[in-house]
Amino acid sequence: MEHTHSINGELLLNENFKLVLFGETHGYLNDLEMIREIVSKFKPSVFIWEMFENKSCIDKKDFNEFLKNKDENDFSLISTYGELKGVVSFIDSHNIPLVGCDLPNMGRKDKIDFNRKLNLSEEKQEGGLLKTREQQQAKVIIDHLNKGRRVIASVGAYHLRPGSNLLKCLAKINYIIVQPKRGNTFIYGPEEGLDKEGISFFVGKNI
Repeated sequence: MEHTHSINGELLLNENFKLVLFGETHGYLNDLEMIREIVSKFKPSVFIWEMFENKSCIDKKDFNEFLKNKDENDFSLISTYGELKGVVSFIDSHNIPLVGCDLPNMGRKDKIDFNRKLNLSEEKQEGGLLKTREQQQAKVIIDHLNKGRRVIASVGAYHLRPGSNLLKCLAKINYIIVQPKRGNTFIYGPEEGLDKEGISFFVGKNI
């Protein structure tokens, strides 16, 4: 994978790339600000989003139906409508279809405390589920690329770790990757004591 340290958008303007992978931090950093920048420069024909699970908003009616839900209501076991509305409203304002790329409830039957340390049995279950989820993410992305679409896919930064099933599935595809980094270290999720100071989004490419 070849990298560039520029976040000035030059690479995003390259018409030879049809896919941008964005590693979002699920609110730890200002993901929406980066999504705005990427969309404005890359100009996708579809926005694919992990957090939208298996749902989609294709036309104005779909967006209106989603946005009229109360913020505190549950979208799924994972998110409330209010937590998703910032991105949904922005994508709606650009008249871009919004497509989920994950399993319903991200494959879970019960709510999970992501800040709690998992036991060995739970870790094993999460590992198997992670592989299935990343296969689904890749499938949705590839399906839209095969339809000739220009795609931004926003997934959790952890799914962009080296050796992830998602990246393995996309290995033969030319894409731009945007992910959080501090110095020479990529950040794949919140860590205990992690300071936001000095973290920036890094742009690279897989060719």
